[in-house]
Amino acid sequence: MDESVRLRPRQSSSSENNTTNDVSSGEDGPDDPLSSDSKTESNMSSDSTTSTGLSAVMRILSDSLLRTELAEMEMIKAREAARWEAEKRRMEMEVELTRMALQTHLQATTSSLRMEHKISPSTRKRKRSEVIEDESSTTREKSLALLGLLQLDLIFSNSLT
Repeated sequence: MDESVRLRPRQSSSSENNTTNDVSSGEDGPDDPLSSDSKTESNMSSDSTTSTGLSAVMRILSDSLLRTELAEMEMIKAREAARWEAEKRRMEMEVELTRMALQTHLQATTSSLRMEHKISPSTRKRKRSEVIEDESSTTREKSLALLGLLQLDLIFSNSLT
């Protein structure tokens, strides 16, 4: 009964059965240097295989992380380039709107000055001073109203940007 209890836990591998049989038979089993070296070499090769596998897994993981980081950097770079392009287009549109507003303002000013010049020579030829003042004052009022509207338009367009 004592033997069966002792044999059950040791029946898991054949090499252990040989060792148990060697010990029970009285031969030099555990003191045999060859059997101890073969176990050590087996453990070392197993450890070497495990470490090689582990290093391969680490290499794959680091390569994957590197590719992920590079992809993220490329996406950031692309987003930044798109943002710069949008900002450039916005600035170009703002410059164009300002140019158009200034051109309109210049045309209105030029037009009012031409009207002023046309009235001035004709007023000298006329002898009625009241008619001259009425024509001149209405033209000036119209010019000033137009300039005021253009200035308001310019102020309003600048406040939107």
